[in-house]
This record gives sequence, C-alpha cells and structure tokens, in this order.
Amino acid sequence: VFSPLRAKSRVSQSGFRNRVARALLLTLLLGMTATAHDASFDRATSGGRAEKAEQCCQGLEAWVAGLDLHEVNREFCNDRRNLMRFAVARRGNLEGARKQLEKALKWREEHLTVDPLDLKCEDCEANGRSHCFFSLGLDTLGRNVVYASAPRALTNEAHGAVMHMSRTLELGWSHGHVAPQWVWIVDFNGFSMKDAMQIKTSVAVMSTFTDVMPERLGEILLVNPPTILSIILAAIKPFVDDRTMSKVVRVKMKLGEDVSSHSNPSLHTLQPCQQDWLSKALTYKPVAGSLPPIHGLDTDGLLFATGAPVNE
Repeated sequence: VFSPLRAKSRVSQSGFRNRVARALLLTLLLGMTATAHDASFDRATSGGRAEKAEQCCQGLEAWVAGLDLHEVNREFCNDRRNLMRFAVARRGNLEGARKQLEKALKWREEHLTVDPLDLKCEDCEANGRSHCFFSLGLDTLGRNVVYASAPRALTNEAHGAVMHMSRTLELGWSHGHVAPQWVWIVDFNGFSMKDAMQIKTSVAVMSTFTDVMPERLGEILLVNPPTILSIILAAIKPFVDDRTMSKVVRVKMKLGEDVSSHSNPSLHTLQPCQQDWLSKALTYKPVAGSLPPIHGLDTDGLLFATGAPVNE
C-alpha cells in the first residue's frame, strides 16, 4: 500500500544523504585545491613572482634563525626549499607565511618528534588493516605514489588517520632521491554513505595538508569517483585556475582493466609494476585487508609501519 508519509520519508532521507555527500566531497575538493595552490612552486619561483617569493623566504630564514628549534624542525628549516614552499603558498606575504610556518613547526614538534625512519602508527601496529594509505613506490618522475581507499580501512578516526598519512609522507620525503611532490591515488570503489559521513576526518586531513605541507601535492587521481564529485568539479571549474584543476584527474576504470593501455596519460607515469598492481587491486572486494600484496613493487625504504598488504 502506497504511503505518502513513507514516500516523503524516503525522499527526505535521500536528500539528506545527497547533502552529506556534497558537503564531504566539496570539503575534500576545497582542501585539495588549497593544497595545490595556483601559485605553484615552479611558477612562483620563476619570472615576475620570483623576487617577491625570494624576499619572503629570506624573511623566514631570518625569523627561524632566532628560534630555539627542536632537532626535527631544525633540519626541516635548514632545507631552504621547505621555507620557500611557505613563501609560495602565501604568495610572498611574509606575515602570512610566518604564521603558517609557525603553526606547522608547532604541529611537527608535537607529532614528528623522532627520525622519520622510527615513526610508528599505533593503530597499524595493533592491526595492520587499520588504515589504507601506503606507498606503491616511485613513479617514472621520482614522485612517491600513495594509494588510499576509505572502504579498505578498518578505522577512519580523524586523529589516527592524519597521523598515519602525514608520517607515511614524511618517511618518503626523508629520502634524498624522492621528488618533493607526491601522487595520491584515491580508490572510490566501494565508497558508501558510511565513508561519506567521515567529514571530520576529511577536514582534518585536508587542513593538515594545506597548513603543514604546502606545495607538496603533485597530482591526485580519483579512480571511479561518484557522480556527485564530477558535478562539483564541473561547477567550480570556472572559479579555479587551470594549474590547480590540472592536478585533479578523474579516472574511470573497469574492474581488471589493463592500466598500461588506459587512455588517461596520468596513468602512464606509473611504473609498469604499479600499473599491474592497480589493475589487480580493483578486482579485489573493497573491504579492509582485501588487496594484492605489494612484494612485487619497488618500495624499498618507503613502507611505513604495517599499513600495507605485504601478504595475500
């Protein structure tokens, strides 16, 4: 028997789910575009913007010289390119760059107090399936390629997720041969309303990337994203510069499809072993612990804690 009240309830619930999904995906996108600032590192340190960025960087150097820094931050600030990233992110505004750097140094001192090689994820130490955010090795451009999937993680609690993700990236950057930017593969297969409700985690992750790790994201590959994300991307495209939008890559793939023959050029910078792994991963059920092992990948020195599928 048709019930107007039940029908109205279903419509109301559907509308609520859509609003939540839009809010989450918009948060992800806004945080991502802030991370991939239009004043990119390369553009802002060349041409007409170079002088302003250089002056700002010199001001940051003078400021940090007077600080009593923790060892982990002293090494960080001794690398001039790190300071330049904050100058670029704030478009040469010294006061803005100083405040952002000060916030980042405080965060690093609280959460990265040991050598990156000694960093641990308590959740993954207890259960290797806790998080799904791990390195697949370097691509052909020398960038650290990180795979992530919310449905394949047992927990997406905000603090634990941020700690795992930031420490994974810090471990990669601690190696001198690793490029300064990274590639993020986000697998949306199995993405559900349960994952969409993790708004607090999304905000925490993007806030960390934006405030603490500016000018680091090289590219983000969204594998089989939900339709609503494509709609949001199309809606904001007129308001976002081409440089930033070029880093957002939507990839539609069939389960088991050969990545090496895919038409999307962003997939061609992956190493052949990474392409094969991703093709196989998409055929696995999107639940925690269900991924092909990574022993065939060249990830020497880049694996963090126990948050990667070493065995079947």
